[in-house]
Amino acid sequence: MQPPTTRKPRPQSSAANVTSTLLTRFDAAKMLATCVRTIDEAIATGDIEIVRIGRSVRIRPIAIERFIEARTTRCNPRRASHKAANKAVASVA
Repeated sequence: MQPPTTRKPRPQSSAANVTSTLLTRFDAAKMLATCVRTIDEAIATGDIEIVRIGRSVRIRPIAIERFIEARTTRCNPRRASHKAANKAVASVA
Protein backbone atom coordinates (compact mmCIF):
# COMPACT_ATOMS: atom_id res chain seq x y z
CA MET A 1 0.00 0.00 0.00
CA GLN A 2 1.32 3.43 -0.94
CA PRO A 3 1.24 6.33 1.47
CA PRO A 4 -1.19 9.08 0.45
CA THR A 5 0.46 11.75 -1.60
CA THR A 6 0.27 15.28 -0.39
CA ARG A 7 -0.01 17.91 -3.00
CA LYS A 8 1.78 21.15 -2.60
CA PRO A 9 -0.44 24.16 -3.10
CA ARG A 10 -0.03 25.53 -6.56
CA PRO A 11 1.33 29.06 -6.63
CA GLN A 12 -1.12 31.46 -8.16
CA SER A 13 -0.09 32.86 -11.47
CA SER A 14 0.57 36.56 -11.75
CA ALA A 15 -2.46 36.85 -14.06
CA ALA A 16 -4.70 35.58 -11.26
CA ASN A 17 -3.24 38.16 -8.88
CA VAL A 18 -3.81 40.99 -11.34
CA THR A 19 -7.41 40.14 -12.13
CA SER A 20 -8.27 39.72 -8.47
CA THR A 21 -7.24 43.32 -7.84
CA LEU A 22 -9.25 44.78 -10.71
CA LEU A 23 -12.60 46.32 -9.79
CA THR A 24 -15.88 46.35 -11.64
CA ARG A 25 -17.82 49.60 -12.07
CA PHE A 26 -20.13 48.40 -9.31
CA ASP A 27 -17.20 47.74 -6.95
CA ALA A 28 -15.81 51.22 -7.66
CA ALA A 29 -19.20 52.81 -7.01
CA LYS A 30 -19.47 50.94 -3.73
CA MET A 31 -15.97 52.06 -2.68
CA LEU A 32 -16.84 55.71 -3.38
CA ALA A 33 -20.38 55.43 -1.98
CA THR A 34 -21.83 56.72 -5.25
CA CYS A 35 -24.02 55.31 -7.96
CA VAL A 36 -22.66 53.49 -11.00
CA ARG A 37 -23.75 56.40 -13.22
CA THR A 38 -21.21 58.65 -11.46
CA ILE A 39 -18.48 56.12 -12.23
CA ASP A 40 -19.65 55.87 -15.85
CA GLU A 41 -19.47 59.67 -16.22
CA ALA A 42 -15.97 59.74 -14.72
CA ILE A 43 -14.89 57.03 -17.14
CA ALA A 44 -16.47 58.86 -20.10
CA THR A 45 -14.63 62.09 -19.23
CA GLY A 46 -11.35 60.24 -18.66
CA ASP A 47 -11.23 61.05 -14.95
CA ILE A 48 -11.00 57.34 -14.13
CA GLU A 49 -8.70 55.16 -16.23
CA ILE A 50 -10.05 51.76 -17.21
CA VAL A 51 -8.77 48.41 -18.40
CA ARG A 52 -10.75 46.72 -21.14
CA ILE A 53 -10.82 42.93 -21.18
CA GLY A 54 -12.90 42.01 -24.17
CA ARG A 55 -16.12 43.95 -23.68
CA SER A 56 -15.68 44.12 -19.91
CA VAL A 57 -14.55 47.27 -18.16
CA ARG A 58 -12.30 46.95 -15.11
CA ILE A 59 -10.74 49.60 -12.92
CA ARG A 60 -7.43 49.44 -11.08
CA PRO A 61 -7.57 50.47 -7.41
CA ILE A 62 -4.80 53.02 -8.10
CA ALA A 63 -7.14 54.72 -10.61
CA ILE A 64 -9.70 55.17 -7.83
CA GLU A 65 -6.99 56.58 -5.54
CA ARG A 66 -5.92 59.06 -8.24
CA PHE A 67 -9.54 60.06 -8.80
CA ILE A 68 -9.91 60.80 -5.08
CA GLU A 69 -6.60 62.69 -4.87
CA ALA A 70 -7.53 64.87 -7.86
CA ARG A 71 -10.70 65.94 -6.04
CA THR A 72 -9.28 66.42 -2.57
CA THR A 73 -9.29 70.03 -1.37
CA ARG A 74 -8.11 71.63 1.84
CA CYS A 75 -11.12 73.85 2.29
CA ASN A 76 -14.53 74.35 0.82
CA PRO A 77 -14.04 76.97 -1.95
CA ARG A 78 -17.58 78.29 -1.48
CA ARG A 79 -17.08 78.87 2.22
CA ALA A 80 -13.64 80.42 1.65
CA SER A 81 -15.03 82.89 -0.91
CA HIS A 82 -17.97 83.59 1.39
CA LYS A 83 -15.63 84.41 4.29
CA ALA A 84 -13.48 86.60 2.04
CA ALA A 85 -16.57 88.49 0.90
CA ASN A 86 -17.67 88.99 4.54
CA LYS A 87 -14.22 90.32 5.45
CA ALA A 88 -14.29 92.74 2.52
CA VAL A 89 -17.71 94.03 3.57
CA ALA A 90 -16.60 94.34 7.21
CA SER A 91 -13.47 96.28 6.28
CA VAL A 92 -15.45 98.76 4.15
CA ALA A 93 -17.95 99.44 6.92
